Amino acid sequence: KKKKKKKKQKLIVLQKCVEHTAWDPPANMFLEAEEESTATVSFGIPDGLAVVSFTASVAILVGYSCCCRINNNSLAIRLLLCLVVSYLLLSTGVLVKTVSKMVDLNVVLLRNDTVLESVQCAFQGSIVAYSVWASMFWTLGFAIVLCMLAFGNKDEENIKVEKFFHSIFWVLPAVFVGIAWGTGGFNGSIVRSEGWCWLKDFVTRTLLGTVLQVAVFFISLLLYTIAVYPVLRQICSSRGRKNKQVVSIAVSISAYALCFLITYLFAWAENLSSLLNDERPPYWLLIASHCGLSSGGILNSIAFLITLKSSLLKGKRQKRQYPTGKRCGCSCIRGSGNAKRRFYDEETPSYVATDDDPEGSVFGKCCRRRMKRKDKIETDLSASSQRSSTMRSHNGV
Repeated sequence: KKKKKKKKQKLIVLQKCVEHTAWDPPANMFLEAEEESTATVSFGIPDGLAVVSFTASVAILVGYSCCCRINNNSLAIRLLLCLVVSYLLLSTGVLVKTVSKMVDLNVVLLRNDTVLESVQCAFQGSIVAYSVWASMFWTLGFAIVLCMLAFGNKDEENIKVEKFFHSIFWVLPAVFVGIAWGTGGFNGSIVRSEGWCWLKDFVTRTLLGTVLQVAVFFISLLLYTIAVYPVLRQICSSRGRKNKQVVSIAVSISAYALCFLITYLFAWAENLSSLLNDERPPYWLLIASHCGLSSGGILNSIAFLITLKSSLLKGKRQKRQYPTGKRCGCSCIRGSGNAKRRFYDEETPSYVATDDDPEGSVFGKCCRRRMKRKDKIETDLSASSQRSSTMRSHNGV
């Protein structure tokens, strides 16, 4: 009897595998295990990672929006927040898949309607497809910005690039979802047992779901390598090792490159293997790709916290221009009580004084020393002028 039960389980698993070869999701749910319990545990781990990724992404967005001003920060921090939003959507898609697998609307509503299954599958497939493409494009955009920062581009060019990114990286995934709907929508009949829904048309699935992802992966990897090269050259020199800014940029690039590799390497290796071979990928590769996509939000949040104090993520400070080009000295003006800082206001335009430096700061000490020298020179000049005037008056008398 036990042998007959095992044979029946193997036949059921083989039937499911044959059914699933007709579609190719980003993390294919092929059941190769002999028992369904092992498969449930294996695919339950990525679902738990998706919950943690969702929580971490929400915490990053809420915490940073409450504590910091997003508009006054650099281009890198704004792109990273967009990347966090894309990972949030990706973890949301995985959670929708899990909920749709656990909760059947036909059972809840006491109905037996295939329309509900197709609607549920289409909703989940649209979110997953949009989030996968959005996170993929924003990863590419962040790699482009890292190259621009590494080679020292101007801020005006960076602002133009940011507008282009927002107009392309949020709209293009929606266009791809519309193309998927136009070419047959999402498969919701044979994949209902596992909860995953992906592109139904073979050509659309191959071009947008496999070829595009593999191409973007290698382009992003190349851009990360190009961005790391000049920073590594500076670190190899003795001055670069002592420069904290260079070291912080290197830490930022390495953290996000590692996050990028862990998140997408196994998923796109699975897509590449399915593109080159007609056979299904190995079981361990499927689990690894599912875990990588589900843990993207966690890794991105950790990298965000690591590089939060980095100069790469700090907002651009306002440049203070002084009349003689000195950092101190001539930029000091006499104020009421304490020394004041004078900087150039672009709106006025004029030089404006502020009390943002305390008495004990280096700037305040420098200004006080400079003012003492000016006072001494003025007193000496006034004393000498008085002497000369008295001598002239005495001689005239």
